[in-house]
Amino acid sequence: MLLGVSIAVESASVPAGFENLLEPQQGAIDVYHQDRYVATIQSIYSPDRLTFSEPERILERLESVSSKASLLDPLSGELNTNTDLLCANSSQTDCGLLAPDVVGIIFDESNFRADLFINPRLLRSAPSSQPEYLSGSSSGFSLLQNISAVVSGETGEEEAYSIFGKTTFAMSESSVRAQWDIGNANGARLDTAFWHRDYRGYQLSAGLMRTNSAGLTFSSGQKILGMRFGTSWQTRLDRSELLGSRLEVFLNSRARVAIFREGRLLSSDYYPAGNQLLDSSRLPTGAYEIEIRVTEDSGRQTTSNRFFVKAPNLPSRGQPVYFIEAGRTLDDLSGVFPRDSGGWLARGGFQARLSDTLGLNLASATTGVESIVEGGLTAFTKIGRANASISASLGGDFGYALGAFQTFGKTSLSLDIRSLSRAEEPDSRPQASSDYPFTLLGGSFKQYQLGVGVALDNGNLAVRSTYLEKPGSKGKFQHSVVFSRFFGKSLLTSLQIGNNSTGESDDMHALLSIQYFQNKGKWTNRVRPSWRVESTDNGKQTSQASIDVSASRQWDNFVSGKASLVARMEADNQASNSFGLKSDYQSERGRLSASINSLTDDDKSRITYSARAETSVLTDFSSIAWGGRAQSESAVMIDIESELSDVDFTVLVDDVPHNTVSTDRTGVVQLSPYKSYNIRLRADTPRFIGYSEKTENITLYPGNVVKLDWVANEILIAYGQIIDSEGNPIANATVDGALGSVRTDDSGIFQAELDLETKSLRVQYSPNCQVELPANYQMRNGVAFLGVLTCH
Repeated sequence: MLLGVSIAVESASVPAGFENLLEPQQGAIDVYHQDRYVATIQSIYSPDRLTFSEPERILERLESVSSKASLLDPLSGELNTNTDLLCANSSQTDCGLLAPDVVGIIFDESNFRADLFINPRLLRSAPSSQPEYLSGSSSGFSLLQNISAVVSGETGEEEAYSIFGKTTFAMSESSVRAQWDIGNANGARLDTAFWHRDYRGYQLSAGLMRTNSAGLTFSSGQKILGMRFGTSWQTRLDRSELLGSRLEVFLNSRARVAIFREGRLLSSDYYPAGNQLLDSSRLPTGAYEIEIRVTEDSGRQTTSNRFFVKAPNLPSRGQPVYFIEAGRTLDDLSGVFPRDSGGWLARGGFQARLSDTLGLNLASATTGVESIVEGGLTAFTKIGRANASISASLGGDFGYALGAFQTFGKTSLSLDIRSLSRAEEPDSRPQASSDYPFTLLGGSFKQYQLGVGVALDNGNLAVRSTYLEKPGSKGKFQHSVVFSRFFGKSLLTSLQIGNNSTGESDDMHALLSIQYFQNKGKWTNRVRPSWRVESTDNGKQTSQASIDVSASRQWDNFVSGKASLVARMEADNQASNSFGLKSDYQSERGRLSASINSLTDDDKSRITYSARAETSVLTDFSSIAWGGRAQSESAVMIDIESELSDVDFTVLVDDVPHNTVSTDRTGVVQLSPYKSYNIRLRADTPRFIGYSEKTENITLYPGNVVKLDWVANEILIAYGQIIDSEGNPIANATVDGALGSVRTDDSGIFQAELDLETKSLRVQYSPNCQVELPANYQMRNGVAFLGVLTCH
């Protein structure tokens, strides 16, 4: 009835003889979704209505729809053709789009085409083309030993030394880790030793380890012999994105999406049509507003604003973080191995993002004697962040913490409030008793901190106040004001004023200093005169004027390494002065630093000294090496087989120069675990060296040691012409016996890389023939000119 009325009204304006064009017609319609062909469906249509005869076939082809059942009814009924939204030409931008509540179409009768539009909430997000987790390890059995030694002393005093070691034995993604030390004070001591596996988003540990105190503001970590299980982001390739808010946009067609912050471009990439989750890995940490600009291939552009939050302690929505651990408590009172302290401990924690700007944190711990639970919230706003947590125990203990950091233009404000009230102070408990092996909470205290910072032109001003109160003592106030300003690039002035007040005493001090810097080549010089004034509440006042002068020099190539030396002298108006030297040396074998100081005070002199050495020993149980510029938890050994001695190669890690290896020893490249790397070599010599320019792709986990092999030899770049026995050039012929593929040109001329031991070349000719290389030839700019060669 309604359809008839509609047609009748339309017919009044249609010329005679064309009335049948308004009657419902039937035909095959090509259905498209997001500019992609879906199916050809028989349909009944008129100028303003269209009905699909087989809507089920359309839904079968729509893989991106999350709930096909919710679309079946509206897609089965009459659909508005929306012909007024058709684009008249390719340059028109205010057309071709529809935002339906559920589903709708734009029908082009002249081309028998219907473009389908579905509400984005009914579409799935497009899956990422990148793998979600780190691939498996490139290593088998391996051992990595990091070791460092420290020594310090003073004239007339006993020398102190310690040796620290971190041993990691690995098998693919699993490892056994141990930390130990040996010192003249306590002898040998084992700190931790446990098995660990972190793979595809989960971690499991068992052995002697320290607990995770995450989420427990008032409880510190404890050493246990036990187990831990939980989630982990270490093996997630999208871990940087997990820290940020989800940025999801709906694209009608393929488009370029750019993200701006305050007019500055942060990211830009192309995405296909559909619900797309934008890559936020390159966006900086913080809470701020961003502008998302979508530019379609047709030129149509849309913009939208979002509030974005990226924080290391706030997981992505739908990606909660949790852990649970339990074990026997241990202490380090004496002996090589930790001692059983007579108790049990279990901890657990849970962290989730409730919304883009709000995070939840829950944690608990129990010993069977004590039990505590803590809950907290973290919120982000356009001007900063705030957090609040409450902790309580079954024994009546209660604590709370409040924190905030806000920015107002060039001014920042920070606040930290912590308070813990114990029903019974831990000092009154029988700590040696098996009933109370240790306490989860420390003593009662109240602590308030307030800080204000102001960014000034070429300088800054910072004001901070702190209050601390503990049972049995009066509260202590500390106030400080620091002002600093640069004049040019070489002069820095600083004024620091501080005050300590306990109710019984009130001390104040002020320090004014001026620093002059000079950088010239490898030299850095500094002069710092200062004046310090101190006063107490009893009226005593002291002042001190001093000057501090230092000069440092760097060497980039010092005995196959880098070195630096700093000389420093300080003197004041109270007959106190000092002179010192500090050196640092870093090479492919490790690192060594040392310092010595001569101090004179009131005609008394003494000399202090210290030194530290670091290196690593590693093996994949087929070969062994030692060294590395910096210690890490995984490494690569590079062995270059060559008859050449002392030829250096730069190791490129992901196309970035990392360090140098040589042909006369196995090189060590220390790298961080839980990453994949592309590694290749680049020869650092003017000589022509033949070696594989391959790129090795490896994946490292803790303790992994991967050995990579190359072959390198000196080669000859040769240039010549090949003729046959009748003196005719042998054109376009393949030459065998060279390094790589070689072919003559139309004149028989060729260029080849040759091994130094090569005596002849074979030419694929009719018939095949052989060229003998001359013993003597002309060298010019490192290239051998072989002349005209006859092929026999």
